[in-house]
Amino acid sequence: MLGSVQLKPADIMRCLTGSDKSSVTYVLIMNIRLPRMIGAIVAGMGLSVAGVILQSVMNNALASPNTIGVNSGAGFCYAVYDIVSTFRKCFLLRCICGRTADYIMYIRTRLLC
Repeated sequence: MLGSVQLKPADIMRCLTGSDKSSVTYVLIMNIRLPRMIGAIVAGMGLSVAGVILQSVMNNALASPNTIGVNSGAGFCYAVYDIVSTFRKCFLLRCICGRTADYIMYIRTRLLC
């Protein structure tokens, strides 16, 4: 199929049924392509659930993270951290900053309502 190594559908079926466990095709599919595909499916499911929750909480079918300011808040939080800190930047920190901005917006909306 697609990729730098061309695989035939018959080879893929042999690998998925387990009849050809010693070939390079089996290792390629089971160790590289299948885990990536499963990870992409799980990530997509998580993003879709998060979107549905956001839309149902806000009671707005067009709601997105931009609507409530999570993107801007996360960027601001990370920029402040970048200015005041000398620690190494990492992806986890960006996620924490996004979650913090989300929590601040949640508390703010609860106090105003």
